[in-house]
Amino acid sequence: MVWSLLVGPIVGALAAIYIRLIGWLSHHRITGSKAIFAPLVAFGVLGLIGLAYPQLFGNGKDLAHDVFLGLGGFPLLLGLFLLKPLVTAPVWAVEPRVASSRPL
Repeated sequence: MVWSLLVGPIVGALAAIYIRLIGWLSHHRITGSKAIFAPLVAFGVLGLIGLAYPQLFGNGKDLAHDVFLGLGGFPLLLGLFLLKPLVTAPVWAVEPRVASSRPL
């Protein structure tokens, strides 16, 4: 219970920051001819970072398995904790919009 009271507000604040990051990137979405190359750059950066941290590509199942087995240390978990939102948000920002997903 004490853990929840201490960590809950921190996790909530981090979630709010992540949602604001996604909103800001969606508002400042790349348009025009630059939008053709933006996904190549975003996915290229994700691929290069993923060479050092291959856990970024997964959904977290393998990472959770490794943590339960005691593999990987705190620096790895901290690095993934910081990198996952930073590499996911730009990919969402350059994702092409589908006409059918826009509200009328």
